[in-house]
Amino acid sequence: MAFVETYRSFVNTWQCDENDHMNVQFYFKNFAEAAEIFALRHKMERIPASRPKVRHVRYLSELRNASSIAVKSAFISDGEHQGHIIHLLENIDENVVSATALDTCDNPPAELPTVKSEDIAFALPRGIPAGFLPEQILTEENKAITTNYGIIQPAQCNINGEMLAQQYISHLTDGAPHIWSHIGITTDFLDEHNYGRVAMEMKLSVIEPVKVGAAIEIISFCHAMSEKTFTMRHQMRDLETGKTYATVQVINLVMDLEKRKAVPVPDFVHKQFS
Repeated sequence: MAFVETYRSFVNTWQCDENDHMNVQFYFKNFAEAAEIFALRHKMERIPASRPKVRHVRYLSELRNASSIAVKSAFISDGEHQGHIIHLLENIDENVVSATALDTCDNPPAELPTVKSEDIAFALPRGIPAGFLPEQILTEENKAITTNYGIIQPAQCNINGEMLAQQYISHLTDGAPHIWSHIGITTDFLDEHNYGRVAMEMKLSVIEPVKVGAAIEIISFCHAMSEKTFTMRHQMRDLETGKTYATVQVINLVMDLEKRKAVPVPDFVHKQFS
């Protein structure tokens, strides 16, 4: 395998959430910076690389406070995902891959460090189909609620005035508790049982970049449910024009914060969903 190192950092206390592990938005930040370094080293356009049309992330193990981390990246040379870039985020202290990201890549140069699909099978999409997730008319189907509003500030954007990949996920995570509560998994329920909200897999599909100054809202709904997981779909759109900027699909689970293991989705949530 021909990976190149593209990122090194450290998990800070302020990057960790109520579950005492690194919040998902910072995984996206790390992958965005790794993608930009990868592009810089191989004479590709940096800004499009940092926020590709589709970034598909899987969370394999928790990153806790004070963990040392690194990302290595490569171009996939064969198979279904040929032409994509794969990033592996490693916990250096424990010598494990904590998360992976699969990025679309437009017009790659001829010579890039490559890996074969069989060597990174563990890192590829599993619960969410690969590829672009288009917008849906969610509110007309009476399935969705508004979970977040925001005015995009300059500090949330890159040098071109386009919102950073991290900020799409930041707005989503700020709104996610509302849709969890909507299906019955409230903060009171989680606190009572010492449970937490966790994402296992997440795909961000960008239809049009959000620009500085835009007023946005996120519409969310529960798409599917199994014994221990449920899938949410989120749609970020312009509050003034109604146009859709991005879609996000997430596989979630409820985690026992003491045992650090998934628990079954409560029966009352299944009943409400059905």
